[in-house]
Formats: sequence, C-alpha cells, structure tokens
Amino acid sequence: MLRRAALCFVISTFLLSSAWQPATAGIVDPLIWKNAQPFDGATQGPAFQTRLNSDILAERLRSRADLGGIEARATELLQLNPADGMARVLLAILRAVQSDVEAARALLEADAVGDARLPEVELSIARALIAREEGTLERALMAARRAVALDGSHPYAHNVLATVVYRRDGAAAALTHMERAAELAPDGATYWANFGATLAEAGFLDRAQSALTRAVEINPVACDVLLGLGRLDMLRVQPVDAAQSFSKCLAVQPDNADAARGLAVALIEARDFENTRTVLDRYAGVIPDAAMLRVEAALRAGNADAAQAGILRMEEGPSRYLALGRLALMQSDAEAALSAFEKIAETPAGRLGFVAAKLALGGDAPEGLVEEGAEQALFAAYGHLANGAPEQALAALNMASYAVPGFAIDGLSVADLATIAPETARAMAGPLFLRLSLTGGAAPQLRQIAEANPDDVLAAFFAAEAAARVGAPAIDLLNSAARIAPDFVVVQVMRGNHLFAQREARGAFEAYGAAAKIRKDPDVLVRLGLLGETLGEDAAAEAAYRAFLSVQPDSYIALNQLAWFLAVRADDLSEAKELAQKALAFQPGNAAILDTLGWIALREGDVDLALERLEAAAMAADGGAPEIELNLVEALIVAGQMDRARAQLAPIVMRVKDTPLQQRADALTSRVTP
Repeated sequence: MLRRAALCFVISTFLLSSAWQPATAGIVDPLIWKNAQPFDGATQGPAFQTRLNSDILAERLRSRADLGGIEARATELLQLNPADGMARVLLAILRAVQSDVEAARALLEADAVGDARLPEVELSIARALIAREEGTLERALMAARRAVALDGSHPYAHNVLATVVYRRDGAAAALTHMERAAELAPDGATYWANFGATLAEAGFLDRAQSALTRAVEINPVACDVLLGLGRLDMLRVQPVDAAQSFSKCLAVQPDNADAARGLAVALIEARDFENTRTVLDRYAGVIPDAAMLRVEAALRAGNADAAQAGILRMEEGPSRYLALGRLALMQSDAEAALSAFEKIAETPAGRLGFVAAKLALGGDAPEGLVEEGAEQALFAAYGHLANGAPEQALAALNMASYAVPGFAIDGLSVADLATIAPETARAMAGPLFLRLSLTGGAAPQLRQIAEANPDDVLAAFFAAEAAARVGAPAIDLLNSAARIAPDFVVVQVMRGNHLFAQREARGAFEAYGAAAKIRKDPDVLVRLGLLGETLGEDAAAEAAYRAFLSVQPDSYIALNQLAWFLAVRADDLSEAKELAQKALAFQPGNAAILDTLGWIALREGDVDLALERLEAAAMAADGGAPEIELNLVEALIVAGQMDRARAQLAPIVMRVKDTPLQQRADALTSRVTP
C-alpha cells in the first residue's frame, strides 16, 4: 500500500490581495460595559468604562486580527473620552488598513492627541501601517520591528511585520513572521488565513492547505478565508473542492462578486456546465463578466450554437475576438479564425491563434516562435514538420515540454517524426490550439486526424490526451502510439495510468516498467513498486523504490515507502528502521512513518514501543487510515490487551466492509473473539 502521503511535484503561485488586508474574523462585538453594573465605588466613572472597552478591542485585534468591530466602537469610545489613547490608536490602525493614510495621520497628530497617553506597541503598529501604505517600506520595517521588540508575543505585530516584509522581499521572506503570528494566536482565523496565503504563494501548497483549513475550522463563515481556500483548490486543480468553498462564502454573503465568479469558474473547470449555467443565471447581476463566462462554458462544452449566441452579447474587445477565433476553429473554418485572431495578434493568445490558423491554411510558423514559450514552441515544431524538417521539429518539441500536461519528448526519435506527412502537420494546428485553449471541439477533431494517419505518433498522443481531458479515455489511441514508438515515455505513462485505473495490474505494471527504463519519474516508480508488490514481483518492486529514492534522496515518501517494503516483504528490519527514522526526521508526526516504525518495533518484539508508535500514528491519521488502526489492533493483541483490541476493532469492521481490508479485519476479529 502507498503510505498515505500525497505525491505533489508541481509548484504554483497564489495571488494575494494587493491591499493585503487581514480578513475580518466575524467575531461578535464586545460587551457594552457602560450598561453593566459598576464593580465598586472606585470604578464607576466613564473613563474607566471606556478604557475597559478599548482594552477589549485591543485584545481582539491582538488575538484575532479582528477589525470588524473596531470602527463604530472605537469612535464611540473616543467621543466619550478623547483621552482614550488606545481607542485613538486602534482607529488609526483601522484607517491605515483601509488605506486612508490622511485620516490615520490626523488621529495621531499632537494637537489631536493632547494629553492622551498612546500605547507604544499599538502606536508602532499604526506607524508601520501608515508607512507601508505610503510605500516607505524601510520606515515601515523599522516601526514594525519596534512593535515586535516591545512585545514579542504580540501576534498582530508579527503579522504587520510580515506584510511589510512581503511587500519588500516577497512571500518566502515573510513566512517566518506569518507563522509566528499564527503560533502566538492559535484561535485567530485571520492569522492562519494570511499564513496559508503566504505559504501558497511561496509554493508550499500542502502546508497552505492545512493552514487555510485551520482558518476555516476556527471561523467557518469568514468569506475572505473561504475565498483563499477556494483559490488554493483551483491552483491544486481541485475545482470541485473550490466550488464548495465559494458556495459556502455565498451562503454568508450572497452578493459577494468574487465568490460568485469563483464558483462559476470552478464549475467550468470541473466541466459541470449545467450548474455553471444555473450559477450564471442566478448571479448575472453580480458577476461583471458573466457574458464572457457563458461563452467560455459553451466553448469548453463544444456547444457551437450556444457559443455563437453568447458571443453576440459580448462587448467588442479582445475576449470577443478570441472567442470568435476559437469558435471558427471548432467549426474548421481557419479563414474566419485567422480574421478574428488578426485583430488581437498583439496578445499572446491571439498571436498563437493567428499562427495556428495560418499553419492550417498552408502558411509557415514565424521565425523565433520557439523562444516565446512552450505553447509557441509546439506550433514551431509543427511548422518544421509541415516543411519536412523532423530534426528541427524534435528540437522544438523539446522546448514544448509540458505545453499540455505530461508532454515531454523522452524516448521520441527523429525516425518517429519522419513519417508525419506535411498535410497532417498542418491539419493538426487548429485542433491543437483548441486543446491548448481547452475548447470542446479539440478531442473529436484530433481523433479524426489520428485515425486517418495511423503512423503519426504525435497525432495519436494528442488525440488520446484530449480525450482523457474530457473524460473519454482512448486506450486504442494510446496502444496505437505505443506501437509506433514503444519508447515514447508519456504514452507508456498514460497507458499505465489508464490500466491502473481499470485495475489491470499486469498491463499497468508493464507500461510503467517501459516508461521507467527511459525516465525515472517518481510517480511512475512508486506505482511500479506498488504493482510489483501486488503481482509478487518483489525484485522489481524493490528496484523501483530504490530508483525512486535515488531520484529524490530527501523524500520522506521515498524513504518510508522503501522502509515499509523492507519491513514487510524483505524482512530487512535494520535498513527499514534506518530509512524510516530518516523519513521521520524530515516529516515529524507523519502518520504513515509512525506506522512503519511501530510495525518494525512490533516485528522486533518491542511491544511497548510498538504501541507507543502505533497509537501516535492512529491519532495523527485521525480516522483516515483504517489500515493503521488494524496494525494497532495487532499490537494490542500481541500485548495481551484483548479488551482494548476488541474495543478498537469493533468500529473498524463496518468501515472496511467490502474493501480489501475486510479479510484482515475478519481475521483479527476471530483472534479477539472470546
């Protein structure tokens, strides 16, 4: 079994709000102390009551970064007592966050302050925010650092320092301060949200997911947090999850334009076009570019009539011409496409569409196209193929790696390209642009070309990839491509993925094995190892895991996977323990690694250590890994703790019914039955 750790090799970016304002946490306003009974005769004055209220507001700002209740309350407090320095500074902080620098400065001017005593930490925070909004980042940095120096346990001070560092030095530099703010205020949703957003922009998507999820747990109705989580899910290519986050925001704020648009876009990416139409109808007055999104949905769905009708309602501009060009290519009208793309040839998408249409009509790809990006290089390659230059085409295809997901030339030879006819290369240009722009007409057009040219390996690959993209796997096309070029890695990987999903273990094992001989891809190697174990090909499985580790020697996934194999299949507990301990050093508290170490301890006869490790693993998995819980039951039985074993096993039995774990659960049940 794969040791329950997600493989993620793609780094992405995350766009933060340019204002970088903390999200309102939605906390209930503080008690109105002036209506409460006084504590004693010495504390009945309004100054004490307003002071108490401003301290409460300051604590809300400190512990939760909650600006939502400050404006009205602090203004009222300041009117009651102009000498309330805390209320004054809190209002200045709010105004600065709202980018109203003039109002923030006015609150802190000597004439306005008078005899009021301004709290030093909050005053430094206010000055940092004012300087930040003015763009004087060095001064902002000095003020923010002073706030942290005055009170190192103040989470909002760390948060403000992080925002200044972020603006000056970028997301990675701000991470330490964002993390510190979240550590100091574990119940502050805003701090976790800001930390998560910064992690995402720095490329740490898994940690970002955890931080943003924590923010939602604290405050499930904070729209800013839900929007951040939705955007992160879109980056992680999880549009269904993103749609759920955007929907939750809309349940709280039905007029939130960002959430409404985010939901529509997520549904389009998920190819849920029926619900896309429903959302666009419901929120047409909220989403500013609803007409464009309707057309996008129609183009993605391959619905030419709906796209045509929607384009007529679009305003004149680049988006309209791009849509017209895509529609024309969907209808195989390269001349109309060229006419539309010519009008926006100065934009990247328009230029690429222009090249595609021109190639389809018999023209040549422009010189220097290969240097402009992967998608452009792909069309440059087809330009070379159209001119009968396979060597140059192969070089251009190398530059076109990952123009579509997974595409690379490993194992592809000049000889594989030499059989591609020039007219076929030109015919591929239009459908390839449709595929790159995710237009629904790509898959059928590419299949038609591939079937008409049975010796064109690229046509077979791109047709199969486009079909898979729209949920119509084409194993016949992949088999055709593998026949033409058996060493073409991406074809073998796609064949393996298809067969793996179909539970055809032997076929998937052979396809992944063919791919691994050419390129040591970690995802392929770990699947090859898993399949090897399933098929009893232990030598191949161990070789795959060791190859995985050689590619990523510091990967806790590779270390733990090999450790588990050695402990369970190879009886090499010594190396297994060494590898698992190294994995734990990279990923402390990981459930799968603790499980491996617990199982090794059990095999070595150290039952107490096994129980300690397996209990920690089960707690870390939090109900998400019944196989770990079954290992714990095994250890409890060995320890003679039969009552605990029965209690632990009882709820698992139903959860694993009709799964591969049922047989083991049944065997353990027979062992604990009195």
